Parts: sequence; C-alpha cells; structure tokens
Amino acid sequence: MTKDFRAGQIRTTQVIASGSTSGAPSLLIASASSPGVDYGGSGISNATLLANVGTDIFVFISGTSGSVGTSTPGATLFGGDVVVSGSLVGAGGIAFVSGAHTTPGGSDTQVQYNNSGAFGGHSGLIYNDGNQTLTVAGDFLLSGSASIATDLTVTGDLTVNGTTTTVNTTNLTVTDPLVYIASGGISSNQNGGLAIASGSNTADQALVIGRVANDVWGVGKLDVQSGTISSVAGMSLLPL
Repeated sequence: MTKDFRAGQIRTTQVIASGSTSGAPSLLIASASSPGVDYGGSGISNATLLANVGTDIFVFISGTSGSVGTSTPGATLFGGDVVVSGSLVGAGGIAFVSGAHTTPGGSDTQVQYNNSGAFGGHSGLIYNDGNQTLTVAGDFLLSGSASIATDLTVTGDLTVNGTTTTVNTTNLTVTDPLVYIASGGISSNQNGGLAIASGSNTADQALVIGRVANDVWGVGKLDVQSGTISSVAGMSLLPL
C-alpha cells in the first residue's frame, strides 16, 4: 500500500514522477492554503482539478487560491525564466503582465512592431477594429503588387511611374476640363495624339487625332493595339 510522505520542506536535485494514473496528473503540486486541502490531500478532487484543462495532464501546479477543490483556475508565480520546449497553450488566453519585452508598446489601437527587440507602437500606425480601418500617417512603401478589392479614394495627388498604365473600366469620367497629354515629351515637336480603338480585328482601324508634322494636325487610322505607339506620324490620314 502506498504511503503519503509529509514534510515542512523538501530539498532535492530531482523529482521524478513515473507511471500514470487515469484521470489524474502524474505530478501534482498543490498549495495547502487552497480550500479543503490538508496535508493528507483529502480535499483534492482530480475530476474538479482537471475540469478546465483535460485529463492528459502530466504536471499540474495549483495556484494559491481557488484552483484546488473548485473549478476556478488559480495563479502560479515563477520567479525566474520559464522555458517551454513544446507548444504553449493558454485555454483561457495568455496575458503578459510584467517583465522585459512583454508589455505592448505605445497606446491603445497602435499596431505593434519590433522596436530594437522590444514591442513598439506609434501614433502614425493605428488599427480600428470597430470599422476595420488601418490608418498610416506617414509614407506607405509597398515593394510588391497590391490588389484593392473595393473602392480606392486618393485625397492628394496620384503619381504613377511606369511604362504602361492600364484602366479597365466601363466608363472613364474626368472632371477636369483640360487633359494634358505628352507633358513629358523629349522635344517640343512631339508627334503625339489621341487614339480610339475600334475593336475590329483588322489592322489600322483605330481612330487617331494628333500631330503628324510641324504645324500639321490630322485625323486618320493607325494600329495602336500594342499599346507601345509613341508617335502618330505614320497614320493613314483621312479627309475631314
């Protein structure tokens, strides 16, 4: 028959819990100040103890109040570092209350980032979970591609630097009364213009209005399907 061991203090280099008992932790460390617990362990109910954590627990450490004899979890304090070699699972959540690099940086709603090894927050980077809005007060640098699933509103100037700008819309509405084309021409004699594709599969069917020579403007047809045409001087002119 197994006998209980009782002592005011125990000093040892190792505690080994071998074997297993169904529905009970292999190693149980319980506070004698918990409700209903005495040195004989008569107040310990394994079913109540494991109600919130499952029955496959190897080591169970009770808190100083509430966790033994009730279904209310208690608290356990570790004065030094705690190293977990496997997964750390918090059934009721994991809260960091003190210690280096555990307290969130900045103020409420500020997005957290790595600030020299510590949590950092800034008033220029805010997330509102109520309306799911991310606010960036400074510059926003995106090195890859971006896809906007809904509307995009730009309150300031929009600058597009690239080779080709493609707009796939049913209608393009421009409020400005003047559209300035070829503002970046390499010379003052740029043979540019405006081309409207006809949708035909026949070449040279786009309607072109533009400058074809010095002081000469014309209307004609030109193949512009490639999207790389930089001069309309070679278009087939049509009589006005």
